[in-house]
Amino acid sequence: MDTVAELIRTELKKNADPERKKGGERFFREEVNMYGVRASMLHQMAKKHFSNLEVKTKQIVFGHCEELFRTGIMEESLIACLWAFRVNRQYMPEDFKTFDKWINRYITNWATCDTLCNHPVGTLVEMYPELISGLRKWAGSENRWVKRASAVSLIIPARKGKFLKEIFEIGTGTLHGDKQAAIKAYDQMGEILGDAVASVVTLIDGLVVIGGGLAGASPLFMDRMIAEMNNSYTSLSGEKVNRLASKVYNLENEKARDLFLKGSEKEINIPGNLGVLKYDPIARVGVGISKIGTSKAISLGAYAYALKQLDRN
Repeated sequence: MDTVAELIRTELKKNADPERKKGGERFFREEVNMYGVRASMLHQMAKKHFSNLEVKTKQIVFGHCEELFRTGIMEESLIACLWAFRVNRQYMPEDFKTFDKWINRYITNWATCDTLCNHPVGTLVEMYPELISGLRKWAGSENRWVKRASAVSLIIPARKGKFLKEIFEIGTGTLHGDKQAAIKAYDQMGEILGDAVASVVTLIDGLVVIGGGLAGASPLFMDRMIAEMNNSYTSLSGEKVNRLASKVYNLENEKARDLFLKGSEKEINIPGNLGVLKYDPIARVGVGISKIGTSKAISLGAYAYALKQLDRN
């Protein structure tokens, strides 16, 4: 008997909430078995019991994880996922086989799937990129959780700009996998990218052009990026304040591009009957995708700059 797992199990049962259990079971579409323990308490328990382990080698910890997974109870499985990540510095490529076994044998809902794949599996693949071939195999699985794992495992690496080609293939249907999970990864990346670019455009008065390998995946992140740039803040008084003074337009979208080019020209009379002045009151920024590639664009820019400097001399 695994006394460590039994100690965790006993504490989980002690803190079980029947009402939370009922609510949780109604929340999931698939059938789940759970105690009804609050997430914050679950994390505290996972941390406390891990600290109490006398031996924290990967082999020992994975053994405890296996025992927790076996019951099929969500809270025990989630603690197993959290513990598996705590030994990530000890990961080796062969650990992919262990994660593969766990996902095929024990994962039966999206909560445990995402917790195991976001951090343990995602970190392992980041450490050993050659393991992406294993995710490709998962993408073709008939097991819905294995298929989901193929995409969810790449969400956090995607935030760092890694494995974008593979996620794009899943998101566009080129590569079999959990399409919605892949799209979610790009959606989150679009939000982060929009936040960063919004900060940059406060310093620059000009167009935003996205190039490089990232540009090819623009259909999956562009809308979310634009939405984040056009987002607003809520002041302490409760007033909505636009993040940027300018309105941001997606120049790859024909309708948005037309609005950007059209603007809102108005006429005002100059005092003293000095005539009429036309002006456009809408401050705006356009975001587009490089059509010639980053390298060529930089080269042309450098060439134009050199010619300008020669003309001055």
